[in-house]
Amino acid sequence: MSRWTRYNMMSINGHVGRLSIPPAPGVYVIYFDGTPVYVGQSANVKARLGSYKFRYGYARNIHTPWMELADSVAVTVKVKCSRRMGDWAMWEIRLISRLQPEFNTHHLRRRAA
Repeated sequence: MSRWTRYNMMSINGHVGRLSIPPAPGVYVIYFDGTPVYVGQSANVKARLGSYKFRYGYARNIHTPWMELADSVAVTVKVKCSRRMGDWAMWEIRLISRLQPEFNTHHLRRRAA
């Protein structure tokens, strides 16, 4: 059984801390100050998180694909890798249903229909 691993996306020196994330299939949850804001899955979690633009701005803020945050906000990611093909897709569906993150909007349309 795979376990959840937590990563701090914004490191002390100003670079995005995604070097230690494994290039494996899995599911991930992005948190802003402990609040889940996005759940995703990928066949290569390291590449997917690397495609998101997390960076420090000039006005003591953090730019993310979803919103700008104060630099005091903790941006963390929890990753759960899979050993079996396709497990991560079902994990994503269950996590979105349970956590209802703000920026996963496809679950809102499904309920309205």
